[in-house]
Amino acid sequence: QLQPQLQPQLQPQPPKPKLPLQKMVLVKYDYISTSETELGVKTDEKLIVLDESNEEWLFVQKGEQDGYIPRSYVEFIQTEQEYSVNDHQKEEQRRQQEEEARRKQQEQEARRQQQEARRQQQEARRQQ
Repeated sequence: QLQPQLQPQLQPQPPKPKLPLQKMVLVKYDYISTSETELGVKTDEKLIVLDESNEEWLFVQKGEQDGYIPRSYVEFIQTEQEYSVNDHQKEEQRRQQEEEARRKQQEQEARRQQQEARRQQQEARRQQ
């Protein structure tokens, strides 16, 4: 089991209110806390990141508990909220592309109709 080289020198912070898009991590290795400011975690737990300003430690929330864990013990994951936002953005981009394609098609049709009307006018003048 890997042990981080530095003990966190930061004071625990109260949990921040939940934001619509929360950064989350997935625990890769079990970690046994060695102080009151650290949080013990198990492999495959998902944790909410409250503070990632320290290069070696993350301040995280697990249920009602919070504390520091080694950054090297986790990997950042994409949350369901982020997926839904990404899906919404993709859908909006697709809708805008479809609208742009329809607008271009309408412009082309309008030009074609104008050209046809000019051709018919020229043909009518020739026949007079």
